[in-house]
Amino acid sequence: MSTTPAKLVPPSVARTIARQVDEPGTTPLRESGIYLVLVQAGYTAAEIATLNGRTWNHVDLRLRLADLDQAGRDALDAGTLPVGLAWYISRLSAPNQRVMLARWERGDFADAHQASDHAAALRKLESPTA
Repeated sequence: MSTTPAKLVPPSVARTIARQVDEPGTTPLRESGIYLVLVQAGYTAAEIATLNGRTWNHVDLRLRLADLDQAGRDALDAGTLPVGLAWYISRLSAPNQRVMLARWERGDFADAHQASDHAAALRKLESPTA
């Protein structure tokens, strides 16, 4: 018998919370925080996506941003770290997050795609089964 985890807030309230991401000026990190509240209330990324019309991928990307260290968060908020690259960096250990951010800020990569590829390769070295 499978049991569904209990939700701490009803779907109507969760939908209202999820729609806060549509407010003007909402940053990716604020969006991440909003989604984290819903995760803590018992909702999955897929359920959150249905609450506000986003894709599961989008919600998962934003949730991962919560794993960025403070320097990464600061760079993302300042607009110097693209959100897609921030997702790749957030999957790394804290030391490698710092290395990747320093290399990005130093201009060691031709573009965000090259930096993302490098971060993905680092992730494989950190966790070969990832």
